[in-house]
Amino acid sequence: MKFIKPALAVALGAAATVWTIADARASGFALRENSAIGTGESYAGAVSGNYDLSTIYNNPAGMTAFTGIMQGVGATLIDPSGHLSNVQGHNTYGASLTDSDERDPTQAKVVPSAFLLWAPNQDWRLGLALTVPFGLITSYSGTSAVRYQALQSEIETLDINPNIAYKANDWISVGGGFTVEKVKAKLTNALDVGGIVGSTLDGILHSTTNGPALSQTADGRSDVVGTSWGVGYNLGIQLTPWGPDTTIGIAYRSSVHQKLQGRADFAVPSSLAALVAISGALKKTNATADLTLPGNAWIGITHHFTPAFAVDASYQYTQWSSFKTLQVDFENPKQPSVVDPENYKDSSFVSLGANYALNDRLTVRAGTAFDQTPVQNRYRDFRLPDSNRYWLSGGATYQVTQSVAVSGAYAHLFFDSATVKQTDINPIYDTVSASSNVDADLISISATISF
Repeated sequence: MKFIKPALAVALGAAATVWTIADARASGFALRENSAIGTGESYAGAVSGNYDLSTIYNNPAGMTAFTGIMQGVGATLIDPSGHLSNVQGHNTYGASLTDSDERDPTQAKVVPSAFLLWAPNQDWRLGLALTVPFGLITSYSGTSAVRYQALQSEIETLDINPNIAYKANDWISVGGGFTVEKVKAKLTNALDVGGIVGSTLDGILHSTTNGPALSQTADGRSDVVGTSWGVGYNLGIQLTPWGPDTTIGIAYRSSVHQKLQGRADFAVPSSLAALVAISGALKKTNATADLTLPGNAWIGITHHFTPAFAVDASYQYTQWSSFKTLQVDFENPKQPSVVDPENYKDSSFVSLGANYALNDRLTVRAGTAFDQTPVQNRYRDFRLPDSNRYWLSGGATYQVTQSVAVSGAYAHLFFDSATVKQTDINPIYDTVSASSNVDADLISISATISF
């Protein structure tokens, strides 16, 4: 029947984007939260400061600053708060979309990290980083005007990143490694099955103002889940050309190509199940999608004005422009592929931070940053109403014993207001516009143990 392709688009066209989207604290859907010390300085010293073992992931060349055997663990609570305002929705016939959703669609998430370093001799270092560099969890209610665009969106990755570093001489160290990355996603959205079916049956339309008689009266639901493994690499270098007081760090992390494999499940109103069954659409089926997570280049400088006082600055460039479209293919021949435009642009992250050792045990730090969104205004959607954000952060490290140090940090992120206008691809053409307002709090803790 005529509603086969449109129904597919409703079910997965809007949802496909979220296989690569996260409500995160770095540009687009990336998570940079892998260190309490990094959070405290807005990650200004991530590639040049060598303040903790997160350098294994951020710039492996920095491992040469550490000796012996060391282990680090940490966690960051990401607690966003957001709401939609001025919500307006209608279909192509002018009928308004009902909306009784007032809850915050964002949800808190804990992001863990773990590191291990071994110095077998004076010049070589081996390290292992376990991090979560991408993640998302958002949820709208089944009565929201945006329910046909998004209900639940959840995605996370796990990176297993072994590295090696070599101290060539007193002023240059190099490092590198490879990443094995797992991606897991779950995406859901409502289906206006009544409106889709009604629009294709003769004599159903009441008028050009009311639209199909069944629209918004017989909603269904789609659930898409998928997983994938991918491999990438990373390189780093650190230089001290003017002596040990100034360190320059440069790091590059490659893109990672993922081939998501999973399934699509559908719930259809019982009153319309027979019609849908005849069409062959909206049946449980396997699904695949190609996804390339972006690479980035990061440069930073750390200068110690005194043994107790240091200032850090960094710039990161993320190659988001490689993310143009996402195509989802299905095993069921009745469900054609869906191509979803994204058209991300490359983005920049600029940060400045400082730290001061009050005594032999206690060090305090603070930082600020600007994080540019890769999302272009015309392509912004409700799964990630992303916008530019601004960091203010502070933290401290306490040396509990000679071999144990603990760190804590807090950061607040201010987001620019963003406008979203998104249209479903189906015969009803449900269009929803709204203003999105978000901010976020980050609370990080970590510990480092030397053996």
